[in-house]
Amino acid sequence: MYESAYNLHKGNFFRNIGSILVFAILGTAVSAFIIGGSLFLFGKKQWVYELSFTESFAIGSFLSAVDPVGTLAVFHALDVDPVLNMLVTGESILNDAVAIVLSGTVWEASKNPNIFDHPISHTILQCAVRFTITFCASATIGVIFALMAALISFDGLKL
Repeated sequence: MYESAYNLHKGNFFRNIGSILVFAILGTAVSAFIIGGSLFLFGKKQWVYELSFTESFAIGSFLSAVDPVGTLAVFHALDVDPVLNMLVTGESILNDAVAIVLSGTVWEASKNPNIFDHPISHTILQCAVRFTITFCASATIGVIFALMAALISFDGLKL
């Protein structure tokens, strides 16, 4: 996964950013709702261990953020279309942040039942802001650690 992100063709990524965001945000959210809702309903029917809606949705959001390492390895071996490869790689890079935001929103909603007193657009805007902050913070931390690793591994640096 790291190798795929490191060797990412930025032109293809930004040319397909709209599709990547749709897959990452809507795809992860729909998957989380389906998995979490199914887990909740199956628990109510006593087919699986019964969890609260919050717990079910949190598990659903984490399970929906799967990294397709095997798929990307097969894509590289088969030399698939670069656009398809970019869509899968881009989605897998962004869906982790989406899952973190979804689960955080659900936990926050469980602690504060008045969260839905605001219009739905306000809640969606809060999620978008949280996603942007999470994504930027993750990227910043990644860049800092990459720079530190580069400085440490540089031959001329004496520690």
